[in-house]
Amino acid sequence: MAGQLEANEILIEKFAQNARDRHAELVKAIQMLDTKSDETTRTWQGQARGAFDALMDNYFAQARKLNDTLDQTADKLSKAGKSFAAQDEQFAQQVAQQASSLNLP
Repeated sequence: MAGQLEANEILIEKFAQNARDRHAELVKAIQMLDTKSDETTRTWQGQARGAFDALMDNYFAQARKLNDTLDQTADKLSKAGKSFAAQDEQFAQQVAQQASSLNLP
């Protein structure tokens, strides 16, 4: 039998926080690599430098865009967790209401 999936507001928020932590780490890593790239090409001249700089600029733009998407996903997960908790509470109240109205002989 496959593992059982468990989801609640706390677990979802922990997962979202993990994504935010990874986002922050990636921001630092991208900045560090960008700095190293600039240091590497500082003494370069000509077309090779231009081509490398263009490649790296494109890489960094895509990396930042992907990392921003990770951050947005973390925000959406947080909202989903809160919505899940609210819906779960509402459903529990509805079930309790129905259960209390049962009048079995």
